[in-house]
Amino acid sequence: MFALTLSTTEPGVAAVAGPVSQVLDIGVGPEEAVLAVMANLIATWTTPSTFTPLPEQPKVPVSPGSYKEIAVGSNGYIYVLFEKQTGEQCILKGRGINENMTVHFDPRTLDLKSKGNWVLSKLSLPAGYTAKDIDPDSVEITRLQATVSGGTPVDASVSIFRAPGSPSSTSKDHLDVRFLRYDKGNPGNPQSLNAVLTGILPAPGVKKVDYAVTATLLAQLKTTGEWFEGTGTFKVTVHKAK
Repeated sequence: MFALTLSTTEPGVAAVAGPVSQVLDIGVGPEEAVLAVMANLIATWTTPSTFTPLPEQPKVPVSPGSYKEIAVGSNGYIYVLFEKQTGEQCILKGRGINENMTVHFDPRTLDLKSKGNWVLSKLSLPAGYTAKDIDPDSVEITRLQATVSGGTPVDASVSIFRAPGSPSSTSKDHLDVRFLRYDKGNPGNPQSLNAVLTGILPAPGVKKVDYAVTATLLAQLKTTGEWFEGTGTFKVTVHKAK
């Protein structure tokens, strides 16, 4: 999947992919994927007649306009030129993401009453890549989704990075990265999983409830700048508010 977002502060709207039109420009993204820019959509181009729109189209300025050109940087980012009908131009900046990183969490259950230091995540890459090439400081939890029987699903965008000063280690096939679980000096720390989960998971009306949580993680390679994405699951126990 490739995710492209507006790089300016101007409000943006999601582009609506329409019929395939004439190719204006091409670029080569991660894993040698050929990206084609058309006036109204960005797509991968696999054969002379096969275009597959990206699952997530760029967010573009509210003002009408069209895509013009594309470039892929050595840092893994993708840049698309968008031109408004007024002639003003904007650069849309995004990154190509390989969606096949494997993520496992330890412990498998987080009780929000617990005040442990860290939550361990184990990251593994597909064949052809090695976990030792992952930059530990790039690892980020970007999304938390949760379900509870009979309850309303939770879907929150977050930005939680590796715990400052925490150790990271690489084994034969995975990288260990630790996230801050509880901050004794600042319980409301927005980089603390306990604080974030307490803020997004509703307090139950009964003694306690277990939520099934799915976390989406991003990580970048130190060697090539490529980005990988994966999801891991764990259970969260939330207690009734006193």
